[in-house]
Amino acid sequence: DEIEIAFSLDKPVEVLLSIYNANGNQLETLASGKLEAGQHVYKWDGKLFKAGLYFVSLQINSKRATKKIILTN
Repeated sequence: DEIEIAFSLDKPVEVLLSIYNANGNQLETLASGKLEAGQHVYKWDGKLFKAGLYFVSLQINSKRATKKIILTN
């Protein structure tokens, strides 16, 4: 399953967008570094991973938001 992750930025900022498994191990980094203001869309290919619980973590400067993803392959 390909998962689409979208977010928007009000101004240019440092961003870290990563995928973690249920044990908290980082599996992939989708974005790292300074991104420009505007809408950003990234895709994660979940077909490479087993069915289960995963987390998307978006860190912008020192703030972090985390969302659950459940793969059902």
